[in-house]
Amino acid sequence: MTTYTDDKFNGRSTTPLRVFAKDGTAIPFATPFTSLREVCEVLRAEGDSFSMSLVRDIESVRGPTAKQAAWAHKLATDAITPRTVEPTLGDLAPVIAMLDKAASAQKRMPKIELVARDNNGRTQRVVIKRRKDGSAAVTDGRPYGDNTLFGFVELDGNYHPTRGNSAEVETVLCELAADPAKVAGQHGIATGNCCFCNTALSDKRSRSVGYGPTCAGKFGLPWGDTSAADAADAAAREVL
Repeated sequence: MTTYTDDKFNGRSTTPLRVFAKDGTAIPFATPFTSLREVCEVLRAEGDSFSMSLVRDIESVRGPTAKQAAWAHKLATDAITPRTVEPTLGDLAPVIAMLDKAASAQKRMPKIELVARDNNGRTQRVVIKRRKDGSAAVTDGRPYGDNTLFGFVELDGNYHPTRGNSAEVETVLCELAADPAKVAGQHGIATGNCCFCNTALSDKRSRSVGYGPTCAGKFGLPWGDTSAADAADAAAREVL
């Protein structure tokens, strides 16, 4: 069967398939998945009743019918396809600039890991990872196929959300673009880990700033003040 590459799936090859609506109308689409195992991982993440019924059919002894397999591919493909909508955010160019600078200083694709929090105190991991074309994908950081895609930050700094997006994710992105050093530092001080490399912070200046000198240099951020770490150490001594 003929395959094609598609930019919206990070250049992955796709295979043309089709499903049929109730009135018999053919709905053609292209799937980037090469196995039903991959499809099932995405459908489990979706978690709706139709998706889970297809997972059960696929994993049954008899296996899925051709119609069920095609619909499973369709639902999984729809789940990871970015929506064609107007960007809800702009001016995220500082985020792209940080990732560009880091990409020139290291071999692996740079990423920034933060935490979004809603009004009820629930937290959501937010990972902004540079893509090969220089844009960035915003996800919850889980492995591909099991993750939630929130959206994409394009080269011009515009944000294109997917249906997994939330207001809390957008707030984190806006705050990061407005003051990268402050947001990165707050994450490190709160969690004890650098948001760029996820390494535990042990040096006093790193704990005070919220990230280490190596990542500061790679991402173009200031580093060196120890006031926050000094205050934390003093508070700990008072408790003891």
